[in-house]
Amino acid sequence: MTATDGAAAPDAAPAPHGASTPFLLSAFEMMTPVHQSPGLWRHPESRIAEFDRLAYWTRLARTVEDGGFSALFLADVLGLYDVYGGGIEATVRGGVQWPVLDPAVAVPAMAAATERIEFGVTASVTYELQRWQAETGVDGFNVSAAVRPADLERFAALVSPELRRRGVLREPEPGRTLRENLSGAGPALPVDHRGHAFRTAG
Repeated sequence: MTATDGAAAPDAAPAPHGASTPFLLSAFEMMTPVHQSPGLWRHPESRIAEFDRLAYWTRLARTVEDGGFSALFLADVLGLYDVYGGGIEATVRGGVQWPVLDPAVAVPAMAAATERIEFGVTASVTYELQRWQAETGVDGFNVSAAVRPADLERFAALVSPELRRRGVLREPEPGRTLRENLSGAGPALPVDHRGHAFRTAG
């Protein structure tokens, strides 16, 4: 190998350890005009104005497949962003992940238009929590508001009542610590606790 000026070019750097191991690619998209790329809708080649047409998404699925991807995940969100300005007005005005379509409606058509890629969508939280508990035997779940504080309010208003109705949400007993409610193993760790990954010495 020689450089453009005729001098010998240095050998190519060796591939990093494990670089030859095959890996998978998964595309990440959301059925909304603006997902994580504000302003790109103005690009001359953008066709996002067609986002409400099924052909837009079947074409995207074929592009993803032709690009060597193994899967396409379509994100979703419950409700609108309502922190900035104390309401949804800024979200609607700026088109911040709004409007958004239901990916479960489009996926069957996208699957029919492709041959080998897989699709992922968000699913009913209540059934997923119940399935995970049944399959793993976990004692509970740590629920956090990853994007919006209002998500916890919606969880408490929509998900918890449904779990209670099914009889799968264990209610905490008043006057007991979290440790007692979860495991019944006493209100606190012993003063001289020596666990595998955590130790205390009184």
